[in-house]
Amino acid sequence: MGKFDADIQRGLKAHDLAAKHDAVLSRRTPAGHTAYLAAKLTELGASIPNQIATRASVGQSSGAQKQEFEKLVMLLSAIRENVKQDEDATAADKKEYGLGVRLDTRNPKKVLGAAEAVLRAARAKPARAQVLGILPDDLTQLGALTQAAAAADKTEDTVRAMAPLSTKKRNELAADVKAAVKKIAGAGILEFAMNAKVRAEFEALLEGPTKRGGGTPPAS
Repeated sequence: MGKFDADIQRGLKAHDLAAKHDAVLSRRTPAGHTAYLAAKLTELGASIPNQIATRASVGQSSGAQKQEFEKLVMLLSAIRENVKQDEDATAADKKEYGLGVRLDTRNPKKVLGAAEAVLRAARAKPARAQVLGILPDDLTQLGALTQAAAAADKTEDTVRAMAPLSTKKRNELAADVKAAVKKIAGAGILEFAMNAKVRAEFEALLEGPTKRGGGTPPAS
């Protein structure tokens, strides 16, 4: 956040100079420009903690998503392993229960698809599921875990979608502050062109060294 802190500090200095010299600078800047800068600084100051909060939300939702999918994979893998080891399981059973399809929590959509496939197979043929040692309680638990994982995945998608919007807003505000500062700096440099001390204060608002065509003029 250092870059945005610098933008805020430069904006505050510009606001102070504009207010101090308002009587003459107001002729060279748009009406209400100093108040406009103050409003943008307030928004930018608020946007930085908001951005931090957004990033924290992304981290929290990612952690919750990971936990839900780990629990789902634990049960799902146990059911599939049971089918794999059961002597009564046919090739068709193994295919319906998704044996051979890798379960990876880093691929939530694939894990959800695998869980739903098991639920479909067991619910379509409950007697066959019973033969394979899969009980109704197992399916109830699997269904609940699948729903919880799907909900966590949806929350994760929503939070991540919000994060770029927060960053975009912050960047827009920073750009507004920079533009307002530049306008004040330019007006001050021109207004105090022959006053080296005051002119230097406005030049200091600009990022990087200020280039002058003929050196520093003497103070008036």
